[in-house]
Amino acid sequence: MQKAWERGCHVHGGTNREIGHDFSVNINPLGIPEASKEAAGMAAMDAGRYPDVCHNDLVRVLSVKNGGHHVILGNGSCELIYALCHYIGHKYPGYEAYTAAPTFSEYGYAVAASYGRNRIFSTSDEDDFTLDGRIDDFIECICSQQGDDTVKKLVFLCNPNNPTGELLKRDRIEKIADVLSDRGDLLLVDECFLRFNKRYGETTMTGVLSHHSNVIVMDAFTKFYAMPGLRLGYAVSADGELLDGIRGALQPWNVSDRACSAALLALEDPGYEERTVGFIEKQRRYLTEELLGIPLRVIGEPAGPFIMFEGPGGLRESLNSRGFDIRDCMDMLSHYDTDRHYYRIAVRTEEDNRLLIECLKELMVNIK
Repeated sequence: MQKAWERGCHVHGGTNREIGHDFSVNINPLGIPEASKEAAGMAAMDAGRYPDVCHNDLVRVLSVKNGGHHVILGNGSCELIYALCHYIGHKYPGYEAYTAAPTFSEYGYAVAASYGRNRIFSTSDEDDFTLDGRIDDFIECICSQQGDDTVKKLVFLCNPNNPTGELLKRDRIEKIADVLSDRGDLLLVDECFLRFNKRYGETTMTGVLSHHSNVIVMDAFTKFYAMPGLRLGYAVSADGELLDGIRGALQPWNVSDRACSAALLALEDPGYEERTVGFIEKQRRYLTEELLGIPLRVIGEPAGPFIMFEGPGGLRESLNSRGFDIRDCMDMLSHYDTDRHYYRIAVRTEEDNRLLIECLKELMVNIK
């Protein structure tokens, strides 16, 4: 299968703006905190002047919340992915980047844009595309790749993984980080969906960054705080010089005052995180059980605000005709079998979830 980055196009959910029930994007169904919405509106009154270049207030708060480590802000997490690859590509031409597929397709885009070489470790459908049982194989793939040992290597891990929802324990990630550290290589851990899980505190790599200076943790306000239109992500690392290098690949005024004002208020919202985690867990369980009962094959044990499942071909198009949209996972897979079809749905409101299940049951009856 030709990869999305080889086709020169970006494939994402949320592209069908006229759809009534959009399950293709993984945004907190509770919506943006009210105080954040008001703060963003007030900040828009100052749109006639340049935004703050540094946003030190938000950087300081995020540093405290993430172990006191260094922080940089980005126009969403994607900008930081691209800036990291630009920095690595400029400093280490011909670098190699490793991902465990299926995973977020933008890693590949960013590597290709910075003239790096994409190396893909394929997980297996028979094992629900899980990486946990193959960590040693993944490490061996990284270390045994033919070529010059002096080539810089960058590894991407999405935790929980998009689209499978697999959640790796912290000690598994630390094992990879240690091997890479011995080689002088880097690990980016994408935690944009981790805060949706009740095991965040025991899983996040921000708690052990002092022991892993070669690790960068990335997060965003996009998903958890439901503000994708404001575009705000951040990266955390114990290595200030590394983040300074990435910052050098960013344009000035890349983050708006509106986004930062909304973020500061979101972080102060009492109970928002607890309400979100509880709601997502309950509705994810409902959707999983209903999908299995249809029956459709759910992939693995989802730990994020989304579920990957296998279904019949043309399912997305059939749902589109009924006012629903879901994510086709074709571009995230390393090997695409035309006879197998994988989809991802977000956890949305209770009513939306119920309506989707009713529609799927009706469609599957007709298909059978």
